[in-house]
Amino acid sequence: MEDVILIPGNMPAATDATNAPITQGAMPTAQDQTEAMLGPDATLGAPPPTATETPPSTGTAADAGTTLTIDPKTSARFERDVDFVIILDGADKSRVVTHQRYNAFNAAWSHAYGLDIPYIAPPDVDTPVFSNIQFASQNIALNVDGTTVLKDKETFPTGKLYMGNGNPKSPDFDSKSDFIINGNELEMRIPWALLNFGDPSRMYVHDDYYLHYGIEFIKINRIYIGIGSGDTIENRIPLTALPLTGWDNKPTFHERLKASYYVIQQEWTK
Repeated sequence: MEDVILIPGNMPAATDATNAPITQGAMPTAQDQTEAMLGPDATLGAPPPTATETPPSTGTAADAGTTLTIDPKTSARFERDVDFVIILDGADKSRVVTHQRYNAFNAAWSHAYGLDIPYIAPPDVDTPVFSNIQFASQNIALNVDGTTVLKDKETFPTGKLYMGNGNPKSPDFDSKSDFIINGNELEMRIPWALLNFGDPSRMYVHDDYYLHYGIEFIKINRIYIGIGSGDTIENRIPLTALPLTGWDNKPTFHERLKASYYVIQQEWTK
């Protein structure tokens, strides 16, 4: 397995992003009152699961050591429970999947989209099945009398990862990028909400939906992260604790001018 570096912030310019060797990592989340977990996937080459293969659901964490079913062609084993798995499989198939019981879409939107209501028969806490992460989008129109009507609704695969260069100083900069691979280095930026963080400034994540009949928060102080590749399926992938510290109301940030600033500046000086 190749070493992989995970770095928050600007991504380095890729010399051969499309043909670079791909290693994969993964992520689980809230397991108890004090910790969340991240863990890696093990097998490359499988396309994102379809709705018929692993329908959206919700999760807490599969038992440690259990072979997890990411999709029909992808599985992995971890030394701890996991809630999320990041699968790096090229520019088109890379994605984040979540444990069946920890999928927020199913817990919050299943009824609105005509799916089975999961609260009637909740997914098992230790199910080995993972599913895609979806985003619910509804177009609601406002009538003259103040009432509303639902015009249409659809879902988007928010778990799908976009490969590109996130360095603003690079000529091929792409602000939509989630990850990039440059030689033996991997850089990735995952939105907090994709890992079910409700308030990352204070490190609050979603608790088990089916214990609270909805979304409640619990505070965590660390996550566990690990990495593995296709040749580690026979062994449990180790996970290492990563301490978390919130920023409350004092986040660190830096400012930069977008390229469009100089275009407008030039126009206004004419």
